[in-house]
Amino acid sequence: MSHPQQLGFGFDEMLEAERTAHIPSTMEEATPYYRKLIEKHHAAMMAGDKDAAMAVRAEADDLAYKLNGNDFGIKGGPDSIPSQLERATAAPEGIVPMWGQSGNYSIDVDGMKVRIEQDGMFAVGSHAMFWLAFSAHAVDYDKPFLSETGYRSFIGIFAPPEAGVTPDDFARGAIRGQMKREHKGKPYRIEQTYVDREMERRAQKSAAEHAQ
Repeated sequence: MSHPQQLGFGFDEMLEAERTAHIPSTMEEATPYYRKLIEKHHAAMMAGDKDAAMAVRAEADDLAYKLNGNDFGIKGGPDSIPSQLERATAAPEGIVPMWGQSGNYSIDVDGMKVRIEQDGMFAVGSHAMFWLAFSAHAVDYDKPFLSETGYRSFIGIFAPPEAGVTPDDFARGAIRGQMKREHKGKPYRIEQTYVDREMERRAQKSAAEHAQ
């Protein structure tokens, strides 16, 4: 009888194959599977259950790893498996996503309009921190904002888990906290260079949409 190693397939590989046997290996099957993972993750986050949330994130990584031919180089670039999964399951534009679901929506922070770009389960630092990363973008470039560039990323927030906090609640609280610490509660005027750059970007986007 042949030994597994003699066939070029070790015990570690056999155990890993058994452990992930329930995980889909095609994108067609993976998309609805990933949607269910998002739902489980959202429930864990809303319960403030860090262990459960981290377990779902680990399973999401297993899914991406398997879809990528058991290759760890899975997270970079717009064509990566994680990017494809997040695009296929993203929240509709303007709708607050579930925890673990990517999305793009706007909130009001004490009269300041902020567009939030919410990261999903594959976000930077997602296995080190309970709270997922997000980016804040100015909506009104002719009004003060929390940075001179019209942009601010929020990565690495090590606040303790808390039940009942939605992504927009968290974003609003994180922005208020950052402004209190760094700005004494007062926003900045966006520098003209960034205003011009954003106006050009919006004009190009509008032209592209009209050309379709």
